[in-house]
Amino acid sequence: MRLDGFTTITPPGSTTPVSIPAPTSVTDGEIDVTIPAAFLFSPHDYALDVQLNNSGAVSTSNAIDLHVVGILDMSSACAPTWFPTTRATAFL
Repeated sequence: MRLDGFTTITPPGSTTPVSIPAPTSVTDGEIDVTIPAAFLFSPHDYALDVQLNNSGAVSTSNAIDLHVVGILDMSSACAPTWFPTTRATAFL
């Protein structure tokens, strides 16, 4: 997975890069990926694509648009019930 052509990003105010984790589910028609909140630190239009490295031959999917229109920290409104840590929510 890549956002705007990158697989890692260094969040503002940090010196440690954050990677997009590997997909949690891959089928013929769907890939499930969790994008870390560090990638979505502000509203932005992203190009989202998938890169496959098969024995050195790299192929890239067509990019789709990912629109982040706002970031909302939900930790003050309610305690997380099933997330292991407090997370921000991106409205897509």
